[in-house]
Formats: sequence, structure tokens, C-alpha cells
Amino acid sequence: MRRILAIAFVFVLWLNLLQPNALFASPVLLSFDVEASTDEDALKKLNLDVPATYFVTGEFAENHKELVAALSKGDTTIGSHSYRHPHFKSLDSNAVMADLSASKKILESITGKPVVWFRAPYLEYDEQTLHTLKALGFQGDSSDKEPWSDQVMIYELPISGREDGSLIASDYDMLETYHFSKNSYEATLRKFYQEKVFSGQPFVVLIHPSVSVKYPDVLRRFITYVKKKHGEFLSIDSYCAKLQQQRPQHFAVWADFGDRVGDPESIASSLQGAGATDVFIKAPEMMVSHSNGFHNGGETFGNMVSILQSKGLKVHLWLSPLTSHTALAQHPHWAMTEKNNDRSKLWMSPGKQEVAFFTAKLVKKLIRKYHPDGICLENLSYPSSEYDYSPQIIEAFAKYYHLNQTPTLIMLMNRYHTEWCNWRSQVISKFGERIGETVRREGKGAVAFSATISSNSAINYRTAETSGQNITMFDRNFDFLVPDITVSQNEKGIDVEKLRLTLFSLRVWAGNRPLMPRVSDSLDGTPVSAESLAIVSGELSIGVDGITLFPGQINPQVWDRIHQFFIGSMRKSETTGQGKRAHQ
Repeated sequence: MRRILAIAFVFVLWLNLLQPNALFASPVLLSFDVEASTDEDALKKLNLDVPATYFVTGEFAENHKELVAALSKGDTTIGSHSYRHPHFKSLDSNAVMADLSASKKILESITGKPVVWFRAPYLEYDEQTLHTLKALGFQGDSSDKEPWSDQVMIYELPISGREDGSLIASDYDMLETYHFSKNSYEATLRKFYQEKVFSGQPFVVLIHPSVSVKYPDVLRRFITYVKKKHGEFLSIDSYCAKLQQQRPQHFAVWADFGDRVGDPESIASSLQGAGATDVFIKAPEMMVSHSNGFHNGGETFGNMVSILQSKGLKVHLWLSPLTSHTALAQHPHWAMTEKNNDRSKLWMSPGKQEVAFFTAKLVKKLIRKYHPDGICLENLSYPSSEYDYSPQIIEAFAKYYHLNQTPTLIMLMNRYHTEWCNWRSQVISKFGERIGETVRREGKGAVAFSATISSNSAINYRTAETSGQNITMFDRNFDFLVPDITVSQNEKGIDVEKLRLTLFSLRVWAGNRPLMPRVSDSLDGTPVSAESLAIVSGELSIGVDGITLFPGQINPQVWDRIHQFFIGSMRKSETTGQGKRAHQ
């Protein structure tokens, strides 16, 4: 706990020095794949005077140097689309290196700017391609389709599409593959954009000039439509710069006191002196029961909440809505069912209305009794892909997709795998929506609603499939999100590269939803030095709205020493903080 709290003073320094920046509206990122000999005339006919990104092949650039130079002026991003537009998966490592290096060299010689973004021809690439891109200094890729985005080595900005992966925002898919009419093409672009507006996530559109020129007025009208909705058009470079503008305005500590609340006045004074703005407190298990809501220990806890709030601290009560030994002992049929038909003794199914009703009732009582500033749901997810296969759940899935028969387990894992994963995520999202309605109604709009999420869900779609935490759906119901950031180390120390990739992806998926990452010590319990945590704090000082620390089980008796600990470490932390700020 002390190691984590030692870094807290660095966080507080940044909170006092950095000014807030308003989150921006949902942006549109038009991206053009410029490769065909007819693309020059097509771009002139389209005549779209908005910021955009152009992924250009090296061969096209060599033959149209003046056009590429002109495209690079102003608020645009020039990226590589390879040199000869090959299928990269069919090339050996030498051929991949030769193609990508030639592309980067010619584009940079024409534009006079670094070329650090890439899109693969045919949206096909492999790990060999990524290794080569990284070796050549590329920083980002836009070759993934949104539902299957996977961030491995460089930043990934996926092409937008439907949640089930049936269509992406590509003119080629809509006009060439599915033969959309002019009106359908325009209507689909508008619908895609409207789906993004609520979340603030970027709408990344893939355009082939020689394809979209078939209906040039569609893109012009779409641009006018977005501007009337107060949306903005950005190049990838400008979008990434905006992601970096947000600065943390909240510093919070998480506490699980168990059955021992301790001295509330001492705890509150210590937190106030440490510079905290918020505190997340778990309602002790002894206070919660299905029969009457609370046991007698609630008065001491309520006194603590009041004292913390009197010190100016925002108090968030956190609970795990899908885990309860007590509830399952009374209602075993609420349990998640494993693939082998065993019932869980801990996990309740989010797909059962009784579970949502039980949680909503509990949240209602928490708000009425303690008047917190926030309610936070922890572990709103499936424990693994092995859970929630009861006949009731599978039948509900079949009904939702209008299937003629109830699918077998093998069918779910193969034929209906995409639909099954998508549906599981919808169940989790609907559960959150149900609890959110209770929070807003009982809190009269004054109680913030949040949830923890796995940070890996943002960088690996397989994790999202397992947990059900599809952030695109998940964040619609919450006022802010709390990504779990576990300090990880490799043989060289803190894995800063992975942390940066994770934070970038979280910010993309969260859109305009505030992020308050929760930092814990380490995944395997290995001690992490104060210097390493200072590195983490520096990375977290950019692009998030707040920082929360989870030092594990807190012994209330040490709170009277925390304030002095901060004062004693101030000079050491200040040196680290100034160095980082100078670097920024």
C-alpha cells in the first residue's frame, strides 16, 4: 500500500498544475485508400475539402508526386498503403521489408513529413507485417475491422462497422460487394454515424476514390449532415493529438475495510490531507443480505460516509453485482451454469431477471440509506467463456435471433459463435442499463454511475468475447468507466509500451465517456518500486480524467500515518514529477 500511496503525491501535483480540457464530440475520420491510376481524377471530382487521412501506395506516389504533395498540406495525414499493393501474408520477411521500406521512403521524400500510419492492402496482414512496421518506425495501423480489433505491437484505429461484423463502413463493401443503391449508401453512412454520436467514439470510414466517385454527391451531403449535427472531421494525426489533451481532475483511493471500519474521522482527515478528491468504498459483506437489505453494522459505515463527504470527498460505493454466496444459497437457480451443467456457487447469471431485480433493489437501498455520490459495479462480466449455458439462457438466445431450433453447445461454439458472443455482451450491457436506471431514478441525477472494466478488453477482442465486456456496448450505460490497470513488468522493467497501447485503445473505445483507471500493484504480487510506479503515473497523466489507486486490503489503523508519509515523500516525489513535466 505504501508503494502505491507514495506515487499519489505525484498524481496530486499534476492535478493541481494541469487545466481541464473538454471532451470533444464524436469525430469522423475519413480515410482514403489511394492506389488506382484513376484515383487522381476521382479525388478531383469528389473535391472534399475536409481534414482526412490518405493511405497511399508507393507506386501511386511516384507517378503522382504533385498530387501527394498537395494532399499532405494542411490538416491531413499521409499514411502508407504499401508500395505495390501486395497480399502481405503471401510474402516472405525480406519481401515485406523491401515493400514497406520503399513505400515509407518515397512518401516521406515527397511530403517532407514522417509517415507513421499504415493500412494493409485488402486489410490483410500478419505478425510478420507488424514486426516489420515496428522495426521501420511505424506507430499505428488502421487495417482491423472494429468488431475484431486486436492491438498487439502498434496503435490500432479500426474501421467502424456493425457490432456483429456483418458490414464495415467501406464504400467497396457497400457499393461493390452488396450493390447498395445511392440512397442506401447515404442512409447507411448516416446510420453508422448516429450510432457513434452517443458514445463519442470515432467514426472511421474507408473510402476508395474510384468507387465513391460513382456517387460524389453522397459524400458531400454526408459532410453537410455531420456538420449540421455539430460533428467534426479530423485526420488521424489530429484525432490522436486530441486524445492526449485530457488531463486527470480526480484522484481516488479504493478501500475494502471488511468488517472493521476503524476511526472515520482519522481516515477522512488522512485522505483529505493526501489530496484525494474521491474514495471508493466497498459495502461490507456483513451489511448485505437478501432478506432485509442490511444488518446492524450499517450505522458505523453510514457515519463514515457522512464524515468523508463533510471533508469534501466524493464517496462511491462499490459492489460486485454478480457474485453473492448469500443470494445463491437462498436462490441456487440464479447461478450461472457451466458447460458441463454444474451450477456456480458464486456467480449469478446476468441473463436472469431476478438477479437484475435483486441488484436494483440493493442499489436502491444503498442510495436511500447512505446518500453516496456514486455507485460503482465491479466484475460486471462473465468469469470465463465456460459460464452461463443454462437451457433458459440458450433458449433466450435462440428466440432473440429467431432460430427454428434451440442450438446445441457445438453449434454455439461454431455456427453461431459470433452471434453468441455478441448476444452475451448485450446481456451484460442490458444488466448495466437496468441498474443504471435505478441509480438515476433514486439518485435524482446526482449519483454517478460507473463500472470497472478489464483493460485487456480494449486491446484484444478475444478477451471481450470471454468477459462479455464489449466496451462499444458496455460504456453506453455509465457516467464514467474504471479500467483496471495492473502494473506489469518485463525483464527491462515496467512494460511502458503495453501500457501506452492499452491507454490509447481505452480512450478510442471510451469515446466521450470519462476514464478513471484503477491502478493496482502487480498481477503476481511482485513488489513494484516507487520509481516504476512513477513511470506509470507519468503515462496516466495524459489522456484520462482521473486516477484511482487500489492498494488492496487497507488496515484502518495505518491511516493516521498516511498523511505524514505523504509529507515525508514530497521532496522525493517532486523531483520525479518535475522531470516528467519537463519531458512532456
